[in-house]
Formats: sequence, structure tokens, C-alpha cells
Amino acid sequence: MADKNTVEVPGKKQGGNNKTLIIVLVVVGVLVVLPALAFGGFILFAGNLVNNSVKQTLGVEMQTNPDGSTTLKSKDGSSVSVGSQELPSGFPSDIPLYAGQLISSSQKSAGEGYTTWNVSADSKDSLSTVEKFFTGKLGDWTSSSQGESNGSKYFVYSKDGTDFTLTLDSSAVEGYNTSITYTVTKQ
Repeated sequence: MADKNTVEVPGKKQGGNNKTLIIVLVVVGVLVVLPALAFGGFILFAGNLVNNSVKQTLGVEMQTNPDGSTTLKSKDGSSVSVGSQELPSGFPSDIPLYAGQLISSSQKSAGEGYTTWNVSADSKDSLSTVEKFFTGKLGDWTSSSQGESNGSKYFVYSKDGTDFTLTLDSSAVEGYNTSITYTVTKQ
């Protein structure tokens, strides 16, 4: 006997729709979910294969970071981050940084008795505005060289065992005017 909200249709079994629903779900699962899981597994396998190949061939470990950047780390502690918008660890605090810049890559490498940091950034400000900023901030540094080549300007400074090269150029990034490259080597 059916409850008062159920209408019985003569000759039709109740619950028949559940079988159809189960069949549809199984078919969808087989046709959609399993290939998606297999593809995801393939992507993980391919990523591990590339990482292991880079590690074995070059002796570096490749890591994809949560911010989307990629970091390569060597056995000696050197690292390169591409797509990172952060300074590399230990970047000297006495190096002036241009406000509002967008960091596109950073690197830290170490050798016997020295550490080198490289940072590439872009600014929406003009090259002359960026140049004026640094000229005003590097008064306690000794200028050893400066020049211009093909529109790029470079400035070399030193202070207390630290060498700092600043390179300014036209930016290749849409919406930005000036490319800023910091190269710092500390003895």
C-alpha cells in the first residue's frame, strides 16, 4: 500500500527509476570520472618524471611553489626562482629597493667566500624617475663605474665588501616602462 502522497500507476513497478539513475551514474563515472582521474595521474607522473630528469641531469631540484613560481635548487645551496615576486633569502637590507616595482625573478647563489643575489623587476615609472631615486639613495656607497649601452644604463657601487650593480632599461612587460636589475655580491 502506498502512502497518500504516492500515486501508483498500474503495471509499473515503484523504484524502477532508481535502477535507471544508477545505470546513468555508472556510465557517467566510467566515461567522465575515470579518464579525468587517469589524466590527473598522468600529469603527476609527468611532473615527477621531469623533476627527476632535471635532478639527475643537472644536479638541481625543481620545485613548483604555491604562488606559481618555480625554484631550482642545487646541491651547493644556490637557487633560482622564476616567477617569484619576492626577494631571495638573505638579500642585503642596505640595498635600496624601488617602491611599486614588480619582481619577476630572483636568484641566490653562493661560492667559496661570496654570495650573489640577482633580482629582476619592472616599474611603471620612467627610466629617469627610477634613476633619480637610486642616485638619491646611494650616497654612502662608492661609485666605481657607470655607463650607457643601447639605451640601458648601468651603475656599479661598492661598500664594506659588497658590490652592487644596478641596470636600468626599457621594460618588455606590457604596462611597465622601466626594467630594474639588481646584482649584489657580498664577500
